Amino acid sequence: GVTVSLIVILTVRMIKSTAMPISPTFGGKWRIDRRKHSIKSDQHVLKHFIALNEQNIITKLARPVMMLANAELRVIPLTVHIPLSEVESSIEDADLSETLLIIGDGLKRYFGLARPHIAVAGLNPHAGEAGYLGRFEVDKLAPFLADFTLEDVQISGPYSADSLFHKEARDTYDAVLCMYHDQALIPVKTVDFFNSVNVTLGLDFIRTSPDHGTAFDRAAPSLQTAYPHQ
Repeated sequence: GVTVSLIVILTVRMIKSTAMPISPTFGGKWRIDRRKHSIKSDQHVLKHFIALNEQNIITKLARPVMMLANAELRVIPLTVHIPLSEVESSIEDADLSETLLIIGDGLKRYFGLARPHIAVAGLNPHAGEAGYLGRFEVDKLAPFLADFTLEDVQISGPYSADSLFHKEARDTYDAVLCMYHDQALIPVKTVDFFNSVNVTLGLDFIRTSPDHGTAFDRAAPSLQTAYPHQ
């Protein structure tokens, strides 16, 4: 409660004063008792404290956004640690617009892309197959994307996720907004598990962590596996 809040606030103040990245996490996903504090992810911790941020302790932006990135692929899950059965009902137009805005800003700011292209994956198989395999794309996602624009950002979709991550497809966009956790994390970890990183967009400081978490079971030097890093 109060102790955790003070640790986070003091840590963020230190980070902002030194302009240094934070890595890997505020103590790691499993370091804090999730049952007691209802913590779902690192981004959930950041979002919780941003909601209490009346004095601008952490950031001016309202939504921490998780990007997983490596040299071949960047993905962003719109929803993160919730059951699949709750994904469709939890997605609102505000979630899509705010997340796309933060992705576009992050791609320009941190990846040096003057006019980034964000591809948007559909939720259902074959992006709903014109409504035959679900109406989320037809009734909600496609109309939203048709009306939504960002300056100097190309946004396209919805695309069928099963043909969105092969090499030729990856060459056509700069990042993919996915609708749920595994739709994003399976392809990025399959492409390059050991050299992918978690980058939290939507903050006014740099925050990164390993894509697989903090791996406390391998924290001792004798247990670490040597992998080449770029």
